Amino acid sequence: MKKVKITKTIYNIKDKNYRVVIIVNPTLKRINFRFKPNEFYISSPVKITDSALLDYINQYKKYIDKYCDVKKTLALHLWGKLYNLVLIKSLNDNYFIHNNEIIIYYKNENNINNIIKDMYKKELLAKPLLAILKEVEKAYGLKEATISLNKNCSYYKSFYAEYLKKDYSIKLSTMLAKYDEEALYHIFCHEVAHHFYLNHSSNFYNLLLNIDPLYLENKNNMKKLANEIRDIDYL
Repeated sequence: MKKVKITKTIYNIKDKNYRVVIIVNPTLKRINFRFKPNEFYISSPVKITDSALLDYINQYKKYIDKYCDVKKTLALHLWGKLYNLVLIKSLNDNYFIHNNEIIIYYKNENNINNIIKDMYKKELLAKPLLAILKEVEKAYGLKEATISLNKNCSYYKSFYAEYLKKDYSIKLSTMLAKYDEEALYHIFCHEVAHHFYLNHSSNFYNLLLNIDPLYLENKNNMKKLANEIRDIDYL
C-alpha cells in the first residue's frame, strides 16, 4: 500500500496557522515527527482523529514552538541585511527583492530551497566581488588579477571559499551572498594567504595576521554571525 499524504491545518501557535502533514504508512509501528519551516510532518501507522492528533501534538508543544516559529523561519539574509521572506504560489519560479522583503514565487513548494539557492548564486555573481579581491591583492603586494574568482560555485554549508592552486582561483560558496562586504574582505584575506602557504602553518598565520591583524576576532565574529544566520534563515 502506498503512503497517503493528508494535509490539514488544525493547530495554532502564536496566532499563526501551521500545516500538519499526516503520512499514513501501514508498515510503521509508531508515530514519528519531522519538522520543516512552518509545518511539521507526522508519520503514522494508522489514520487518527483530529482530537487524538491534537493530544499527541500538545505533548511536543515546546519543540513545535522552537522549530515552527514563523519569525525564525520566514526570513533570509542578503549582503548582511535581514529580509522578511514572503512565499507566493505562482505559475512560475522566480524571486523579487523589494524594500525589506524577498518575495519567492514558486510553482512547486518542494523547489523553494532551490529557488533560494539560485537567487544567492545570481546575487553573488552580480556583486562587484573583484573590487574586494583587488583590495586584498593590493594588501598582499600582488599584481591585480593574480588570483581570479572561480565561477564554478554552488551553495555549500561546509565552507565559505576555497583557494585552488591549479589555476590560482578562489572557489566561492554562494552562501557568501548572506554576508556583508566586510566579512567577504576577511574571507578573501584568508584565501589569498593560501596563495603563499597552502597549509595552516605558523607562516600562513603570520602572513595573514600581518594583512588582517584582527583575524582572530573576525573569525570569532564570523562564527557567531554564521550561527545567528543559521538559526534565523529559512534555508
